Amino acid sequence: MIRPSVMTDLNALLDHIRSDQRPVLMIFNYSCMMETRQAMATQGYVQPFWFGNPFNAKTAALKNASQNPVEAVIQKAFSYLGYTEKPGFSNNVIFNADYHHREVSGDDYAWCVTFVWDIFRMAGCSAAFYNGEKTDECTDVLRWATEKGLLVSPEDYQRGDLALYCWDGSGIPEHIGILLGRNDDGRFITVEGNTAETDDANGGSVMVRLRRPKGVMAIIRPEFDCV
Repeated sequence: MIRPSVMTDLNALLDHIRSDQRPVLMIFNYSCMMETRQAMATQGYVQPFWFGNPFNAKTAALKNASQNPVEAVIQKAFSYLGYTEKPGFSNNVIFNADYHHREVSGDDYAWCVTFVWDIFRMAGCSAAFYNGEKTDECTDVLRWATEKGLLVSPEDYQRGDLALYCWDGSGIPEHIGILLGRNDDGRFITVEGNTAETDDANGGSVMVRLRRPKGVMAIIRPEFDCV
């Protein structure tokens, strides 16, 4: 019998998947609770055993990113799963440091958009997001997508599209995520920065989330054909 390895975070799982084929017993910490586990299992990244918590890495794999900019972006985003700002509530993260060319912290540096900007940059796909320029504002992203004709119907979503959220009814986007797929119950599956189960739009972690369609105000198709 093959002895399973034991891990406590998703980054460790992803490293294991790339290098090993032994079964994995996943022990989820607070930042990787049931919502993340269910979403990843739904997308085929991890397959749960029938009896619940353990996961089998044998069939778990990110899709091939070779010469595929969409998958390159998603793979890069997944490489940061479980990453959190330190100290908490500081907005002190690598994505802000890359964007501002220096370490920053404080309430002025919410980072859901800078996460997306930096992930596209690190994946070699800068040109596909915001014309290759810089923004850290959801409103700028919505304006860009509207002017460029990049908005698509939620029913026509594709993997790698961007979701903008508005939960307060104001019509002003509050948060952004990268779409992975759709759950059987209709919720969108996304990977996002600066989120948590206790704070959707300013939670300080990189996570996979399940999002109800009513909170999604716009779906954006990045210009991957220009990469």
